[in-house]
Amino acid sequence: MLQQYKVETHDGHGTLIREYPLLAGLSGAFAWHYGIKNRRLIQPDVTDFDAQKILDGVLAEPLTALMTIPFAFAGPWFWEASWLLLIPTNIVLKRIRKQKVKKRG
Repeated sequence: MLQQYKVETHDGHGTLIREYPLLAGLSGAFAWHYGIKNRRLIQPDVTDFDAQKILDGVLAEPLTALMTIPFAFAGPWFWEASWLLLIPTNIVLKRIRKQKVKKRG
C-alpha cells in the first residue's frame, strides 16, 4: 500500500511514514523539469535562471522527505526534527544553481 508504512521503533511505538508528499513533490519536479527543458512549456519572458530557481524550490521538499525517512526509525520526534534538513537542502541547491550559471556564462 503506497499510502503509509508502519515502522516499529525501539520502544514499540509505531511511526507512520507518509510518502504522498514525496511522490507528489517528485512528480511535480519531473513535470517542471520537462516543461523547462528546451523551454517547451514556459513563457518567453521567464529566464533560465528563474526557471531553475523554481525547480530548486520544487525539488527541496521531496529531497528532504527522502532524507528524513531513516530518522523515523529513531522515533517520531527525530523524524519531525529532521525536517530542519530543508534549510541546508535549499542552501546546497542554491549553490549548485550558482555554479551552473557560472559555467554557462
